[in-house]
Amino acid sequence: MSVESWIPPPPGWIKINFVATFHSYRQQGAIAVVASRDHEGRILGAEGLKIRDQDAFEAKFRGAEQALQFALKSSFIDAVIEGDNSTVIKTVKGASEPTMMTRGVSESCRLLMIQFISVICRATKREDNYVAHRLAAEIWDRGSFNVNVLSKDY
Repeated sequence: MSVESWIPPPPGWIKINFVATFHSYRQQGAIAVVASRDHEGRILGAEGLKIRDQDAFEAKFRGAEQALQFALKSSFIDAVIEGDNSTVIKTVKGASEPTMMTRGVSESCRLLMIQFISVICRATKREDNYVAHRLAAEIWDRGSFNVNVLSKDY
């Protein structure tokens, strides 16, 4: 992710980028929820984990769900959530119908979204989600991780 392409969230908000990768032969995915940043670009936390899903598309929805959960458990109530799959973003926002396989996780995302005061979900270019992709690749070698979120009094 280059400095020129990163768009900060509004002051008082955080921005979370997410990505999910999938190995079909293992039916296993890796989710990276990373670069939780404030409006000044300070990194506030990150996490990654391995998941079991049926396919890559379902794993990408799980990434959105994990990003929303990460923001809520970190007590952030104004958030911009970005991922690089526009179909996932449109479905989570209710602009597209979920498939039969993704209906449950899509509904979970919508239920999580109503817990925020303000939440914006939007698609970003894959190249602008580089940090998330690098961390997802590391999960395959190193396993799950969590970086503690700094105090909201930053």
